[in-house]
Amino acid sequence: MLSFGLLLSPALARAAEPLAPPRPALQGAAARPGPDGALLAAVMARLAAVPQRRASFAEKKTLAALSLPLRSIGKLSYRRPDRFRKVTDWPDAEVLSVQGQHLSLATGGVTRRIDMASQPVIGALVEAILGTLSGDLPGLRRWYHVTATGTPAKWRMTLRPRTAALAKFVRHVTVSGAGAEVTHLVSVEADGDTDVMTITPST
Repeated sequence: MLSFGLLLSPALARAAEPLAPPRPALQGAAARPGPDGALLAAVMARLAAVPQRRASFAEKKTLAALSLPLRSIGKLSYRRPDRFRKVTDWPDAEVLSVQGQHLSLATGGVTRRIDMASQPVIGALVEAILGTLSGDLPGLRRWYHVTATGTPAKWRMTLRPRTAALAKFVRHVTVSGAGAEVTHLVSVEADGDTDVMTITPST
């Protein structure tokens, strides 16, 4: 999953650079679906049909500044259309919540809050998560070039930033799944640091 260390880093949280929405999609031939259009439509429809989700996760962050990866485990929950919660149980307790345009991170007895309406870079990064879980392809395409491979039963979707401003923070996000379940999320930041999350849906 997208590294929330990146989302809430002091440099990004204080970022004043405006992030204008990408230009509207071209009309005519340029707007026609690509060869993966049917697959994307099928995957998004299956994702959108799930009103809420619960899962456990195991996360591995690989940073250039560290010789060993950082690992964590915890629980995830999602409720349509825009509520997401990530609870890290180990190695340190941490709760990250998204409700609409509001993001908060509680750790060590301190809670940080961000209004994503005033931090569009963070909003665009969070959209990669919520847009996928909610099956909102138009929302994803507002900020990302979206492609897919595989079949509706076993698929992989790649999101690449549509703007240079967003590309300063994330190189690409890869989401893998089976049917209506998301099973892996991999984000590669602009500096090459990676975040790999393995997700196990709750039964």
